[in-house]
Amino acid sequence: MWSQAKGVGKTPSGRHAHATVVWKKKILFFGGYSKNSKTDTQYFHNDYYTLDTGSLKWSRKRISNAPPPRAGHTFTLLPQASRCILFGGSMSLLDYSNELYQLDFEGGKWYKYPSNQLTPKPRHGHTMNVISKHQMCLFGGYNFSQGDCDFYNDLHLLDFGKNFFQLIVKIMINKNSDSTKT
Repeated sequence: MWSQAKGVGKTPSGRHAHATVVWKKKILFFGGYSKNSKTDTQYFHNDYYTLDTGSLKWSRKRISNAPPPRAGHTFTLLPQASRCILFGGSMSLLDYSNELYQLDFEGGKWYKYPSNQLTPKPRHGHTMNVISKHQMCLFGGYNFSQGDCDFYNDLHLLDFGKNFFQLIVKIMINKNSDSTKT
């Protein structure tokens, strides 16, 4: 049965396409998108909040060198670590990212990884999952920045032991066909 919890402290503003992870009895929130319905103003966020699941206390964490505001990104906890990986997202309605960042929770620092020719294309709405102690896989997403919506059906491996992405499989989709039909 659902119930509404009453937290204490300053909560994040209402938003969508933000990302969360759970770490040491805390829920960590980063970014997202909101819109003021009265002024029609759009906001992309780069704020970072934590919610202590025991006390239900909210805290806003201010960490220098945070990624630019974004929504539709992934925020994936590294196994056995106090670090999280952020990839991609949109920084405005037509500006998509393929930047890769690491957040050290305990050290309170952001680190931006350099990109290279193997870095996946900029995207929004993709998934990133841990598959081993040093590896994550990234799948899918889309990019609407060129006036045409490109849906990605590619799978990339991110290896932290070697500090690079590797394209595992890329399946081409004919934009004129319905790929959901079997």
